[in-house]
Amino acid sequence: MTKTYELGRQFMTEFESRIESCTCETILGPNIGSAQNLAKAQEMKLFETRCVDVVITASDILDGIL
Repeated sequence: MTKTYELGRQFMTEFESRIESCTCETILGPNIGSAQNLAKAQEMKLFETRCVDVVITASDILDGIL
C-alpha cells in the first residue's frame, strides 16, 4: 500500500509540475459543468486538443514511473 501511495504522489507531483493543475476547470478554462460552458469547450475543440495533450502527458509520466 505504501508503494502505491508513493507512486501516486510521484505521478501527481509530476503531473501538476507539467500541467500546472489537476482540475479540468483549470486545465480547460471554461467550467464544463454548465451546458453553456460545455458547448463553448466543444466549440473551441478543447477535448480534441487540450485534453489529448494532457492524456499524452499523463501517459509519458506513467511510462517514466512504471
